[in-house]
Order: sequence, then structure tokens, then C-alpha cells
Amino acid sequence: MAVAIMAVEKKLDAIHETQKDEAKLKGNLNTLVDVLNNYKFNWDNDKYKDHKHILVQDIKREAEQSIILYRELLTKALDKKALFQSGQEVKATLNKTRARLNHYQLALYTFSFSSFLEIMLLENFDTNYLNSLASKIQEYSGDYTALYEKCAEKIEKDSKASLEAYALKGLSKLSSGAGKLVEKIPVISNSQLDKNLLKAGGILQDTSRTQNVMQILADSQTDYISSFVEDIHTIDNLYNRI
Repeated sequence: MAVAIMAVEKKLDAIHETQKDEAKLKGNLNTLVDVLNNYKFNWDNDKYKDHKHILVQDIKREAEQSIILYRELLTKALDKKALFQSGQEVKATLNKTRARLNHYQLALYTFSFSSFLEIMLLENFDTNYLNSLASKIQEYSGDYTALYEKCAEKIEKDSKASLEAYALKGLSKLSSGAGKLVEKIPVISNSQLDKNLLKAGGILQDTSRTQNVMQILADSQTDYISSFVEDIHTIDNLYNRI
């Protein structure tokens, strides 16, 4: 028990720093931390374990409901197809998607954390039970990863296809073409106009704007879930295989 608890405690600070939103989920996470901290002093107190087990079950159920909610919201957003979007609309979609993914990730973390605590409070170390919980967490984690990748792909596609992207692409071709045309006119081929047009043609082909948009989404994603699966397998090894 002590080994498993220490493994979880090392991950708590990171999740607190990166997940700032969704008061209900954050409150439940703080409750789970409190249960974990006090379990060390009440591991042999049946009354404490029974009471906290009910609490943890409620939190686990709420977390699972949140997982389903955010999965549905994100999936529904993926089905929306807009013919044209401005850069501001793409940015707004990015911010909303990132927030929902963060809340989804926090719900998944809370579900995994409560599943781990449920093992400790029940003191049920049956291999089949432990494998069942680990598999459920992995299944939900896989669903999240797949949905995240689809969201990232859609954001990238929308960014590249935004009205501003179309405008820049069109102006880039026009500018480059105009620059080459000017080169054929001896009188003005060395003029500042020629240089400006050729320069514009190169700059406007830059794709850094889309890359920046994607980096914002990527930076907000961190895997905190796999550690719980590892910890559950550790418990299984300690109790059933050593």
C-alpha cells in the first residue's frame, strides 16, 4: 500500500499546476487528494474506509459522466463543417476545443485516481478485479487520445482553409506572378516595386501561423493517466506475483 501511495503522490503536483478550470472536477480532485493523505493514518480503520469508499464511488461516477459529456461535445464539434472560417473563428474554435480537452483530461484523471483509491479502500487485490479496472482506464484513455488526434487534425485543416489563409495564398500567387512580370519590363525591373512584390510573394507563403496554432493545442496535452495503470499493475505484482 505504501509503495502504491508514494507512486501516486509524485504525480499530484503536476496535475494541480496544469489543470486550473472546472470547479466541480477540481473540487473532487482535491477531495481525492485528502482521502489519499488521510488513508495513511486510517488504513486499519474500517469505519473510515467504508465512509470514504462511498465518497470515492460518487466522485468516480461523476467523473465518468463528465468523460461522456466532453466526449460528446467534442465529437459533435467535429461533425460541424463550415465552408469558410476567418482566422478569429479558427482561434475561437481552438480555445474552446483546448478547454474541453483539458476538462476531458481532468475528468479522466479523476476517474483513474478514484479507481485507484477504490482498490485501496476495498482492499480487493484480486488479479481479475485489478486487471478489469486497469483495462477500463486504458479504454477511456485510448478514446481520449483518438479524439484528441481528430480534433488536432480538424483544427489544422480549418486553420489552413480559413478565409485569411485563402486571401494570403491568393495574394502570394498574385504577388509572385506580378514580380516575375515586372522583371520583363526593363524600365522598372530594378524598381522598389519589383523588390516589394517579390518579397511579399515569399513571406506570404509562410505556414508558421498554422504551426503556431497547432503548437498551442499540443502544449496543453500531457499524459497523467498511464501512471495509474502502472500503479494498479504494481499492486497486482506485489500481492499476487511475489
